[in-house]
Amino acid sequence: MKLEVNIGNRQLMFLVVFVAALFAVGMAGAYNNPPVGGTPSVAGHSVDEIDWSQTVPQICMGTPAICKTGWPSIPRVYDSGWFPITTATSYTKTHSLGTTKVLATVYLAQNSDGSGWLIPTMGSVYSSGNYVTAIVELTSTTVTLRGGSTDLAAFRDKSGNYITPANGYARIILMATD
Repeated sequence: MKLEVNIGNRQLMFLVVFVAALFAVGMAGAYNNPPVGGTPSVAGHSVDEIDWSQTVPQICMGTPAICKTGWPSIPRVYDSGWFPITTATSYTKTHSLGTTKVLATVYLAQNSDGSGWLIPTMGSVYSSGNYVTAIVELTSTTVTLRGGSTDLAAFRDKSGNYITPANGYARIILMATD
C-alpha cells in the first residue's frame, strides 16, 4: 500500500500556521496568569495557584528509597541597614519579628557603607568611666539602640592606637530563634 500526498508551499505554510495557532490557544487556555488563580491548570501554575499553607511531609528518591522528613525553618531576620549614630542618643527601629527571642548583633562603622573601622559591639562595656553603645530595649516589634555617654565604642586600631569615636554608623541585625 502506498500513500502519496502532494501539498504546495502555500498549503504547507497554512497548515504550519494553523497547527501553531491551535497549540498557542490550547496553552493559553491551560495556563492561568496572575491574578486569575483558581484551580491549578494543566500546563503550569501561577504563584497565586499554589497553596502555601500546605507542607511536604516527606520526599523519597532513588532505589532503595532515601527519604527526607522534617525541614529546617527559614530564619526570620531584621537588618536595619546602616544609619548615622552619635553619643548619648537613642535610636528606635521597628522590626516585624514578633518576638523578643532573638540573636542580636550591633555593628559600628566609620562610614555609611561599613568601610573604615568596623566593630561588633554588644553590651554595656565600660570605657574611661562611661558606658558605650548597646541595645537598651527590645520588644516584639521594636529595638532601641543607645550611643554611649561620651564614646560609641572603645577599641584599638591596627597600629594599636586607642580609638573612642563620638559618631559613626550603626547596623542592627536580629535573628528570631523561635
